[in-house]
Amino acid sequence: MTLLKKTGKFSPVLVAALLIALAIVGFSYAHWSAILTINGTVTTGDLCARFTTPLQHVDGGVDWTCGTNFTHPDPEPRLDEKDYGNCTFVKIDDQTLEANFTNVYPSYYECLTLHIVNCGSIPWKIWRVNFTSPAGELSLYKSGYFTWDLTGDGKADVEVNYLDWIDQQVDPGQTIEISIWIHFLQDIPQNAQIPITIEFEIINWNESP
Repeated sequence: MTLLKKTGKFSPVLVAALLIALAIVGFSYAHWSAILTINGTVTTGDLCARFTTPLQHVDGGVDWTCGTNFTHPDPEPRLDEKDYGNCTFVKIDDQTLEANFTNVYPSYYECLTLHIVNCGSIPWKIWRVNFTSPAGELSLYKSGYFTWDLTGDGKADVEVNYLDWIDQQVDPGQTIEISIWIHFLQDIPQNAQIPITIEFEIINWNESP
């Protein structure tokens, strides 16, 4: 009887098959992947601002007056009780208002008091306020004082002091009050009819244009 002697060698065919199998397993492992799908709803905030009552001004009868720079005298009703000048409001949209001044004259003073409510769901701020007259447009980026040539003759006809709330956060449901002092100077024509449009540009509270 002939005995077969075991050797320590693998068959070339077996080695090749093993390498192919390992390559296939490795290739598959390297390309395993998974996709996770989440279904949900994303709701964005609502940016909303609008004028609310009351919209007020001091000239409800007797005219008011003051000195240059709103001093000497400070704004006060005329001692002679003259009732000649007038101001009326026209609301153009939720952030734009037109103030119509009629029969104004040198030293005529008016104070506009406006209220704006945050009617949305996110905070906002006033970026700038645009004043427009027949002479053109002027934009304010902060509260303060300025003079304006309304008739285009190169001389200041009116001085304005804008107060309050530019670049300040206003929260949902909050109502703010804004005061605008307007004083007509010596170069304003007698019986002038002056429309001034006031527009508030509102932006998201954390936005920086």
